[in-house]
Amino acid sequence: MSGDLGPSLAVVGVGLAVIGLLITRSIPLTILGASVAVMGVLAGWGEGAVEESLLGLSSASWDDLALLLEAVGAVGRAVYIPSALTEDSRPCALIPQGGEGVWGGFSGKLPAGFVVRYGPGPSGIGLRLATMGSKAVEACMEAGAVSGDLGSTLSNCLVNHLSLARRVEASSQGDSVTVVVWGSRAGAVYGGTVVEAVLGSPTASMVAALAAEALGRPVEVAGEEKERGDAARRGGGALRVSLRVV
Repeated sequence: MSGDLGPSLAVVGVGLAVIGLLITRSIPLTILGASVAVMGVLAGWGEGAVEESLLGLSSASWDDLALLLEAVGAVGRAVYIPSALTEDSRPCALIPQGGEGVWGGFSGKLPAGFVVRYGPGPSGIGLRLATMGSKAVEACMEAGAVSGDLGSTLSNCLVNHLSLARRVEASSQGDSVTVVVWGSRAGAVYGGTVVEAVLGSPTASMVAALAAEALGRPVEVAGEEKERGDAARRGGGALRVSLRVV
């Protein structure tokens, strides 16, 4: 996983330096170990600096989306649509414009476009958006990390392919799905805005989009909360995401 490159190099470097200094008494091996350790520290620092810069630069786009959602009066939760249910075979999020609780599903496939009609009457209109979640699905589909198994899809995509989490666990009961994500690195690029209220946090957005794709059914974020306790702290922090299959 690319996200572990820096720490891995640092550990290997320290190990080589210790072996060279205390066991083999080899100055070249000690120097090599120290050099690798420094490279690991720099790699880890550089990666974090780039991530912070990209998050800062992308904030303008999320600010614009927040203004748009406020202008159109979006108050309901987004529904994440899998690629199998869209005309252009691309995953997306649909924001119903009739308010909370108006989602009644749709027949056929969701049309392409920004403002789309998915049902009869004035309440059957919504905004179709590409989100962090839908982009994560597309990237993982290209890598073959998406399957019909929810747990495998989440782990293969978020942990192995994107390196955005340390561990993911999923459980389901009926139409309710609970996903716990440990050590998420997705950040809070639009935290505290209407975007988060509609789409969920970046982590929840990716979890919901991947769940929709794996299950082949629309999914919405029912809630999310940070886990507390020693287990969560040892795992680098944990987020519990509650999903509803609709």
